[in-house]
Order: sequence, then C-alpha cells, then structure tokens
Amino acid sequence: MKWLILLTPALLFGCASMLPATPWITKDASRPECQGLYQQLDQATERSAAWDAGVHRLPGFPFLRSNRHLASFHSESGKQQEGRDWIAALAKLDLSTRRRELANLLPLDRQGLASGWEQQLSQCSSLFVQQLQQQTEAWKDVADAVLVKDNYQTWKRVIGIYPVAALLSQPAISDLHERLQQPFRIAPDKLPIQGELDRYLPSADPWSLLQIGQSMEESFPAYPSSYAGGTLSALFHRYAPIVEVDRINGADRVGRIKWIDNQNAGVDQESPVAYLYPGQTRFQGKTLLQLNYLFWFPARDTRDIYGGTFDALVWRVTLDKAGTPMVYDSIHGCGCYYQLFPAPGYRTLPSAPGSEIVLSPARAPALAEDERLVLRLAAGTHYLLSIHGDGGQQALEQRYQWADYWELLSLPLPGGGRHSLFGADGLIAASARLERFFLWPFGIPSPGAMRQFGTHAIAFIGRRHFDDPGLLDQLITADQPEYSKPPKPTP
Repeated sequence: MKWLILLTPALLFGCASMLPATPWITKDASRPECQGLYQQLDQATERSAAWDAGVHRLPGFPFLRSNRHLASFHSESGKQQEGRDWIAALAKLDLSTRRRELANLLPLDRQGLASGWEQQLSQCSSLFVQQLQQQTEAWKDVADAVLVKDNYQTWKRVIGIYPVAALLSQPAISDLHERLQQPFRIAPDKLPIQGELDRYLPSADPWSLLQIGQSMEESFPAYPSSYAGGTLSALFHRYAPIVEVDRINGADRVGRIKWIDNQNAGVDQESPVAYLYPGQTRFQGKTLLQLNYLFWFPARDTRDIYGGTFDALVWRVTLDKAGTPMVYDSIHGCGCYYQLFPAPGYRTLPSAPGSEIVLSPARAPALAEDERLVLRLAAGTHYLLSIHGDGGQQALEQRYQWADYWELLSLPLPGGGRHSLFGADGLIAASARLERFFLWPFGIPSPGAMRQFGTHAIAFIGRRHFDDPGLLDQLITADQPEYSKPPKPTP
C-alpha cells in the first residue's frame, strides 16, 4: 500500500520537465516516483517565488538543505556515525523549510500538487536519507555541495573600486562607533529622555512559550545537540531581556508583524512580541546554543537616507556548555550596527587586519539569579544606549508576548493563503533605504533593508556574517581557561 501511495505522483506528473540532478540521484532508478515528487515541488516553489533565502539548497540533493552551521561540519563528516547524523540534520532542515515554502505557494500551484504530497514527502525524504547514509562514497559529493555562499556581491565591489571605498569609509565608521559608544559612558539613570520611556517585560505565560519551544525543537536541526540546563523554552524565558524604548511617536513602539493586505505588511502595536529563534555557533571546538530575540518597529523615523519603513533589533545570547551566558551581541534587522558585549570571564580580541573594527562598547554585567538585562533603546534610530541589570526590581509594566520566528516565513494573508514576510532574496522590499545608492560599492545587497536570518552581512569592510559559526572564535577569548566551570568554594 505504501508503494501505491508513492507511485501516485509519478503517474500524475511523469511528463513534467526534469530538473538537473547529480550522478548520485540518477543512480537510484528504483525511486523515480520520489524524483518526480521533488521535481514537481521544486517547480511549484519556483513558479510561486517561494524559496527560503535563509538556507542553502544542495544541487542534486533535493532532500537536503544546509546553513552555515551545518556546512561547517563538511570536512569532519568522514566518521560513520557523525556522517549519518550530519545527513539526517541536513534532511531535517529541508523538511521543515519545504513545509513553510509549500504553505506559501500561489493558489494555482498549490492546487496542482498531487493529493497526499505531505505524506509522500516524508516517506521519500526518509528513503533517500537511508540510502545516502549507507553510500559513504557519496558523502564527498554532499560535502562539495553543502557550502553556503556569502551575502556579498563581488561584482559590485569590483566596479565600485572597493579598496578605495573601504579606505575612504574609515573616518565615517570611526565617527559612528564613537557616537554609539558615547551613551555607554553615562550612567543608565542619567541618560536623557526625548519622549516617554516605554518598558517591556517578558511575558509570564509559560504555556505559550512551552508550545513554541516544542515547535522549535521539532524543526531545529541541532547537530550535535548543544543545549544544557533546560529545554529551549526555559532557556529563552530565563535570558529574555527587558526592553526600554524612548518613544517620541508610533515608530518607537514594539509590535507584531502581520499582512495588512496581500501586498503590504505592517506592525500591530497593540500586541508587542519577541520573535524567538534558536541558533548554534562553534567556539574553541565546542558547539554552543544561541538564543535570538527579535523586536520589530514600524519604522526607523530619522528623516534621512538611513530611515524608512520597518526597523528591528536582534539581541543574541550565546550560552556555554553549562547554560550560562558567555557573550551577548546585537544587530538591527538590516545586519547593521553590530555590537558585542562579552560576559564576565571573556574579553574581545583585536580585529584581524583588513577587517572592520568590531564595536564593543561595554562588558555585560554579572547578573544575580533574579535579575534580567535591561536594553535601553534610543528614539528614532533604536540604537542601543545601555545594557544593565534591573536589580531584581521588575515593576509591572506592559509585557511582550512570545512568537516563533518561523511564523514570519509563512504569515496568513487577509484574503486567504500565506506568504513569507521576506522575498525570495531574503529582503523586505518595502524596507529599502536611500543609503543603497551610496553604499553599493561594499557589495551588500540593498544596505539598510530588513532581511531574514541566514542573510545578514554585518560588516562593510571585509566579509563577516551574523550566523558564521566561526565568528566568536575571531572576536572573543576567555580571560581564564574553562571559565564555565568555576572553582568550588573552599570549606
């Protein structure tokens, strides 16, 4: 009966045009029905422009996807069990990504899918994975195909005479860093307030967070498993920050993203949320968990070339193997304004020659068990002005709720159907800034525009990515070995 189900798509679209395949997939002549299924799904996704730009498709392996973290294991997958686990993680990422993409198909493309494709997709993925796991000679083909391209356009750097542009930009970058550091030299309670100070505390609703955490664990391709000290939901709750925003108008209110009509998205300011996204990095040979908190604003209201529709702040917490923060860092939704805050026991390293200097305006404070970090944001620009402990005094203010980041990749449309907030290039077209006409020689697509995880270039000079698993090895080091294992107190 199972094979009758699997044969259905082959009979229905056996005349469909065949997409290019690698020698590995064409060897498996006993699975033409699965090859046909993937071809139909790929063609429908292409027609609907529904590809997810945050992950990498492997040519010839339609049942596998990678990201920068998974790709970083490409040279270490020679061992039998590790290689099989790696392939399983790549397949898990493809399945979770495809389900979102296929939910976003245009109505005609969705109607054209064979009945029962969801079950067939799971079965075909499992069949291909089991076969590939046994064919170790093909793992080199996977390793060759798994690497993720960077998010810089080299041709722009060539015609824009990048070396000259990089040299001329140094004074402007130094001036920006000085302006961003200056507020950190002022005591938090002495920072000026332009309007009203809105304060958002994390939601106390454990049930909704538990549901989101379970959903994330189901689709999160943890390879190898990296988090300790509790479930994802418990860790997200423990390290969620308090957000203070200097509000002068509606552009400074945190909200929830939704489609206003079938063409335009907006921010619902009646429902402030933090979008949660788990990630991984590698530091000194260890794989570590990262907690990402994303806060959306309707606009960056600066009335200059850097302003425009939508703005966002990403706050990231990297945990050591004991589940303790070792470093915090942050970007805006464009990948701009990267800042680094080492936790006690860690310090920054000098920037490598030829790369952009990393802004690290302060060390993160040590927190007591009942404390949370407070992030103070400026009006208009939403720049970070201060990070400090709340002293355990969490007065009842408005609460932000929890949301799964992956909701943004398949949002319901008012007229029916679904669509990602981001285009097939990973950008929100409506958030394009005028600065793109001046900063294009640095090779970043549409500088200043909001973009999805997996596409954040975070430096104009050199090449640097927010999700680079080797990023922290380049930027920080421990003050003392094995800091995550403090000495036992003397009796």
